[in-house]
This record gives sequence, structure tokens and C-alpha cells, in this order.
Amino acid sequence: MLFVGIDQHKRHLTVCIRDEQGNVSLRRQVSTKWENVDAFLASLRERATAHGGYVAVVEVCGFNGWLVKRLEMWGCKRVYVISAPDRVRQKTDRRDAHERECPVDAIVDSQIARYLKDELHCDPMQVGSAIAQIRSLAKMAGFGVDEQFASAGLRAGPEARIAAAIVGLAIGATGSGISVAAIKEQIDRWAEKHPGTAY
Repeated sequence: MLFVGIDQHKRHLTVCIRDEQGNVSLRRQVSTKWENVDAFLASLRERATAHGGYVAVVEVCGFNGWLVKRLEMWGCKRVYVISAPDRVRQKTDRRDAHERECPVDAIVDSQIARYLKDELHCDPMQVGSAIAQIRSLAKMAGFGVDEQFASAGLRAGPEARIAAAIVGLAIGATGSGISVAAIKEQIDRWAEKHPGTAY
């Protein structure tokens, strides 16, 4: 998975791209003229194919709509629209793009998706609904989708325990004590509640 941070302005986008190891593979500015944006997103989609796709992080502003639609049209798996961070003393577009390209939840999302598809052989149409449910349960418990949730969730109800076990298995933790059959059964339930959510 590639992680794309975008600082959006009226006349240009400042872009930073990282891989899952955190290595920066591209930093550049792109004009917001349609042909320039489409040419860049076409090349990004091609670049991301070998990495299993890409997710994007954009700071919320009054004109995100067209960019979010364009990203989705050009194959972005998920777009995170986030609030602006506290301002730093030396604000730059490159710093903004660099700081928003790789949120923890986006990394864990990709690890969960890969685990469900590669290890449990889940239907891709089930993976998105599973991730949505895991995120929801983590939020209800007051956690991000992270190692803390993988530990704390195991002391919660059955659904949260399975969600926490999936997170733990995806990020390499052990000792959940929950069977693969139980995990698959729960994923089927989540897919029934939220059909057709592909990842």
C-alpha cells in the first residue's frame, strides 16, 4: 500500500508519497488544472498497482469535494479528510503534505485488509465491512485501531474480542485464543449487516 499526503490549494496540490516502510518515493506539486490532476492520478494509480493500491490523506477545506471524487475515480482505496493540525512555527506546504501522508489507522487498515485477504482468504467484498466494524468497535472502546485496542479489546464483549484479535493478528501480536472459524463467522455477520463494502 502507498500512503499519499496532499495539501490542497486553489491552484496547486503539494503531494508526498510513502510506502509501507515509511520511505518517501515522491514529493512534488501538481497544478489543479483538470488535465494535470488526471495525468498525475493516472500515473499514481499505475505506480500503486505493484503496492496493492493507495490511500490518501487530505486536510479538510471548503473545496475538497472535487479532489475526493477525482481520487476515488482514479482508484484510491480510501480518502481520509482530516482536521488541520496545530500550527507549527514554520508552516510550509511540503511540511503539511509530509505530516499527513501516513496516519496510523491507514497503515493498520492495509495490514488488516492484507491479513483478511491473504491469510483468511476472505472475499474482498467482506473486507471493507469488517474494517468498518473494527473501527467502530475500537472507537466505542475509546481506542484507535492499534496495539492498545488489540490488548484491551480482548477483555470486552465477544464481537469486540474478535475485532481485537483480527487487529492483533494483522499487526503480528499473538495469544488471542480465538479460532479462525470464529473470526470468519463474525466477518460473515459484519458483511450481512453492511453488504457490498469492498476494500
